[in-house]
Amino acid sequence: MMRIPFDKPHPLTCHILLTTACNFDCEDCFYRKSEPAEIPFDKLVSLLEDLAFEGVYSVAFGGGEPTLYPKLNEAVDEAKKRGFYVAVTTNGATKHYFNTPPDRVHISYSVMHRAAMRRSVKAPWGKVIPWRRVVDVLHYYKIQGSTVGVNYIYENIRHFKLIDTLFHEADNMTILMKKPVEEGQDWTALHDYIEGDRERYWLDACLIKLVKGIPCRQGVSSLSIDQNLTARRCSNTEAGVPYTTLEKMWPQIQVIEECII
Repeated sequence: MMRIPFDKPHPLTCHILLTTACNFDCEDCFYRKSEPAEIPFDKLVSLLEDLAFEGVYSVAFGGGEPTLYPKLNEAVDEAKKRGFYVAVTTNGATKHYFNTPPDRVHISYSVMHRAAMRRSVKAPWGKVIPWRRVVDVLHYYKIQGSTVGVNYIYENIRHFKLIDTLFHEADNMTILMKKPVEEGQDWTALHDYIEGDRERYWLDACLIKLVKGIPCRQGVSSLSIDQNLTARRCSNTEAGVPYTTLEKMWPQIQVIEECII
């Protein structure tokens, strides 16, 4: 997300998709799967051991919805005791209690998440107001001790400014592109608005490439591993290799050229 000088023979970060299960029903979700599947916990522990041995700095747990992974707490515990910086990305439908708080928790929020939240999450007093729900969940994780943020799929600059104001409690905003990528979007207003505040505004690799003209670092400083233990440069692409060990698999990942933009 951020520009970090990197010249090591292994990735800095590994994005791990724990499960395809989700408690939302977003029809436009790029990651939606018909059949739920998840990483067996023993395989996950072996994966974390291998990544730690090779010097990977951080792991980011996602999905699907990672809070539906039966052993999410144990997964965070195993990652933390191996020295990883641990992030979790959730849709905010539930407030998950962590035995050991992750270093960072991000809540995904967009048009489709707002609609799904209205359908799926009922507040005690009646109909839920999506942005208020997200503010409440952000506060919940923040008081547990995690850095909190919002993953926002960009619509337009007017709406983003509103979201940025509503979620002022978030430590940072990760701005993502809608997948598949739509052509013809003008990113000038977004570039001007976020310029100069790298601490608060993070761009996904696709946006960095389009907005700032900086080459993508997926497959250079990071990789993605899905619920079937298939490793890819990026969670948005299809080409991948079965995960064996990072030492054996990483050179294969780096020569994959598939990209969605």
